Parts: sequence; structure tokens; C-alpha cells
Amino acid sequence: MTHRTNAENPALNPDRRWDQHPGAQIEATLLVRILQPLQRKVLHVLAESPAQVERHDHLSRKLNVGTDEVSAAVARINQFAESYGYVPLIVLHDSGYEIESATAEVVRHALTEQQR
Repeated sequence: MTHRTNAENPALNPDRRWDQHPGAQIEATLLVRILQPLQRKVLHVLAESPAQVERHDHLSRKLNVGTDEVSAAVARINQFAESYGYVPLIVLHDSGYEIESATAEVVRHALTEQQR
């Protein structure tokens, strides 16, 4: 069995930041394309208020779905991000979720590209 190094497979140690990697825009656009509609809505809502923690229940009400569905969507988004070798798109807090400002720019661009 051959073991891959982190250089060969960045998903083994997802440490690339979305705002600092040259290929981030393209990879974010590809990631957004494979997301389900609820997952894209979660990203859209959070990217519209960057660097602000959106409470679990508030986000759930905005999206008209249960908090468990939002939690599952966030987990899946972050799992995809890590599989691309990046840090999670969504920062988890005890009280809710957040997208950092610079990451939100990348996300907004990817969502716009996906709509074309």
C-alpha cells in the first residue's frame, strides 16, 4: 500500500486558507456547484453578513428549516472544503456559525459564478 504525503493529497491535512491560495476562486466555484440547494442557501446567508456569528435558531428561521438540517448542511459544506485541502468554509461557534470576511468574498464570487 502506498501512503500519500500531504503535498500529494492536501485533504490529509486541510490547512489552506480560502483567502490566501491562488486557486481558491476556482475551487470554491467547483465546490459550490456540487452543493445541494440548502447548502448553497446557508453559504449565501452567512456570506452576506461576514465576520458575524449567525445564531443557530436565527439561521434556521431564515432558511425555514430545522436546526438539525442546518447543522447537517454546515457539516457537509465543511467536509467538502476539507476534501479540497482547505480549512472549513464555515467557522463553528457554540452559539452559531460564521464565515470570515475574506472567505466571504471568495464564497460570494463562487455563488455568483454558479448562477451563470
